[in-house]
Amino acid sequence: MRRSITNRTRTPRKVAQVEKRIAEKLPDLVERMLELAEGITIHEENRKGEPVIYKKPPDRQAAEYLIDLIVKSLDKAASSNPSGIKIIEIIKSDGE
Repeated sequence: MRRSITNRTRTPRKVAQVEKRIAEKLPDLVERMLELAEGITIHEENRKGEPVIYKKPPDRQAAEYLIDLIVKSLDKAASSNPSGIKIIEIIKSDGE
C-alpha cells in the first residue's frame, strides 16, 4: 500500500512516522541501492515456465546518488575540520 504526503496533509507527526519507517528499512534500502549501482542478475520465468536469467547493467543514477551521499558527508566533516584536509579511507575485504 502506497501512501503519499501532500502539502495539505504534511504534519510533523506524519513526517516523523515516515522518517521512522525509512530509518527502520535503511540498511535494506542501502543494500539494494548498492546492488543497483553494481548491476544485478535477474532470475525470472518465461511464459512457458522456463527459467530466464539475465544481468542488468550498473545503474548510473544509483551510483551517483551513493557517491553524492559520501561526498556531502565528507564536505560536512571538512567544514568542521579547521585544517580543511579531507581524508578518505577505503576498506575493501578480500572477498570483493
